Amino acid sequence: MALTVNPLAEWLGEVPDYWEFYKGKYIFTQRNEKGNNIELQLLSPTQHFGVIPQALLEELTSANVVKVKDDTDLSAFKTIHKGDFCISLRSFQGGFEYSKYEGVVSPAYQVFYPVRQICDRFYKYLFKDKCFISEMNSHTMSLRDGKNIAFEDFGNTYIPYPPLDEQESIADFLDGRCSKIAELSSSLQRQLEALEKYRQSIVFEYVTGKKGIEQ
Repeated sequence: MALTVNPLAEWLGEVPDYWEFYKGKYIFTQRNEKGNNIELQLLSPTQHFGVIPQALLEELTSANVVKVKDDTDLSAFKTIHKGDFCISLRSFQGGFEYSKYEGVVSPAYQVFYPVRQICDRFYKYLFKDKCFISEMNSHTMSLRDGKNIAFEDFGNTYIPYPPLDEQESIADFLDGRCSKIAELSSSLQRQLEALEKYRQSIVFEYVTGKKGIEQ
């Protein structure tokens, strides 16, 4: 397998020479409908969990999220279907998020979906790649204290379109490796927490005189 830098997407570096590249707008298209006839619930795009119900976000983070008023007409919000992607307001940090849920999002977000057959997990990983994020940052517009990506900018950017079976193989491999990394990270975190508790107990026992220092 020969690797080469495709002049259409130099930001990606070397890739297999048989991979095809298309502008984003020829793989995805924007969704601008309002409401959702399948399930009308408010979803929140997040960096760590993707696009999830706002109530679930509160459970996962124990954070006080910004809520809409109880009498807000959600049917006026932007439609997002399961399998859609959403460009969040924090896209300069990698805010291309995937939705596993039916619902609506704030009109401030941009929703898009595939018009070609794809492995959505492959593009979930691509959209979190630092090279992709860096390329998107080159198209940013000022937005308060952050930056925003317009779908038009993404749509005019060339992105890879490997053979479908290869997209699926890459996604399967990354699922396995990332799962192992997450398990290892969780284990290390538990060890760090245990060490911190031990440190605190040692400090407490000695500063309170419960244990004396051996001479």
